[in-house]
Amino acid sequence: MRTLLRTLEVEYYAQQQMEQILSRAADASTIVKDILSKLKPIHRVLISCTIIFNVYSAPLDHAMFGEWTEEEKEAFSFKFSNYQNGRWTIEGILREWYKLVQVSLKSVFL
Repeated sequence: MRTLLRTLEVEYYAQQQMEQILSRAADASTIVKDILSKLKPIHRVLISCTIIFNVYSAPLDHAMFGEWTEEEKEAFSFKFSNYQNGRWTIEGILREWYKLVQVSLKSVFL
């Protein structure tokens, strides 16, 4: 049951974060669902963890392009560790995040 609740929370936050970025698109919700359905589960978890940047008007935007504080890195890693099974270090989590950002930027600008 706990796993199902975590999965639903990840999906909700990931969709919320993506819709905020694509809010000006005519059919943002449909576009976001399509994008998220094509991502690996770990990537959906990473996107959902950007909710920790809630002090910004666009948390996902800050997560991709902003300068992270040490507190933000720790909060992001803590959130990620709650959702993703396995043993993860802050460095490993951030490495996965930066890989996702690079792949995302390449696909947007191709």
